[in-house]
Amino acid sequence: AEIELHSLGRIAALRFAAYGDALLVVYASGHVALVSDPDSYTRARRRSSVQPICINAYGNRRASDAVILDDRNVIAAVGNPGGATETGAGAIGHSLRVYDTREPGASRSRASWTCRVHDGGEARCVTLLEDRVRLATGGVDGSLSVVDLRAQGTVAQLPAHNDELTCLSLEQPRGRAMVSGCRNGDVKLWDTRTLRELDHLRGAHTPTRHFLSGAGFSGLVGTHGVTSLHLTDRSLISCGGDGVVNIWGRGWE
Repeated sequence: AEIELHSLGRIAALRFAAYGDALLVVYASGHVALVSDPDSYTRARRRSSVQPICINAYGNRRASDAVILDDRNVIAAVGNPGGATETGAGAIGHSLRVYDTREPGASRSRASWTCRVHDGGEARCVTLLEDRVRLATGGVDGSLSVVDLRAQGTVAQLPAHNDELTCLSLEQPRGRAMVSGCRNGDVKLWDTRTLRELDHLRGAHTPTRHFLSGAGFSGLVGTHGVTSLHLTDRSLISCGGDGVVNIWGRGWE
């Protein structure tokens, strides 16, 4: 399959809807695109006549992650809260922004509602908890924020790591636990109902500096510890900037 949206820049994250009938693409340029029928792109590599819905969520500032809250219409995104290009809800300066794609096209760059998380700082990752009425976000400051979708506000915030959170993953298929990954290479396991810390894997990955060199630009891009996580009721898989994939079994052996 091939979906071309080259003008929007580097892809920061990909998320499927619960039933696989929608694909959410998050761009580091601050845009979020919703492809409503990804299967149409698999037929002999043809481009679909149904165009993706594109949202300028962060006014050309960084978007880091997003999640679909319902079957395929409501999106929660996190990114740089520095501002948006339009006035209205999207320009409040909150890192968590929720968009309803069923609203008129002129409003798709303006959030339905926003929420202050991490004491007004930036969230880098987000996941929908198992009760489907709460969101968890991971912040640059190392904290976890919990947002109640019904109240449209933060209901809890707790210190999680001593460095930037880079990823969150819910246990599959039940969602009873959640894992968080940090830039310093640590991984923590949490109970999603009580938000109590259950386990701490120190130094799961070695923080690694990444450099970029090329015509007109060269320098340090960033330091990467844990880059992605996947948790099941039987195992934990983690990937890191050090190029290592770790697989733990029962009891984190």
